[in-house]
Amino acid sequence: MTTDQPNHAKYVLLGMGAWLMSTALLHWLPVPISFDPRFTPMMAGFALANCAFFAAVVYLVIRRKPEAQRFAVCAAIVMPGAFGDAIAMAFFGDFFPKLDAAGSSMFAAFLLLTYAVILATGLFAGRPRSGASLNGRPGNP
Repeated sequence: MTTDQPNHAKYVLLGMGAWLMSTALLHWLPVPISFDPRFTPMMAGFALANCAFFAAVVYLVIRRKPEAQRFAVCAAIVMPGAFGDAIAMAFFGDFFPKLDAAGSSMFAAFLLLTYAVILATGLFAGRPRSGASLNGRPGNP
């Protein structure tokens, strides 16, 4: 039985590794970090820079994949972090002792925004070029 489905295990492992490294970094930071809503302009700038960075990195990973596979690859990268952060946010104090609990909702929003931007990168990078269609025949949807 032959299948044309790509194996996304390495991208799931890439996402898992990135999530583990970033969570460990936030867990063992030598200084406390605050996601205090009073710093909204600074946090917005940080969020935009973070999203631009991850969109660029993910695009570099997926750019050589066929267009039809790019969104699935992005989803495979995002999946471990999305599940991991759902658990981490439920046990916020245990996972992120250096982060201020008062800013946990802003931190959760920051994480969701980052995952949404990564998925949007895959969605827009995976759209067919003009004149092409999803089934490979011009003009047929």
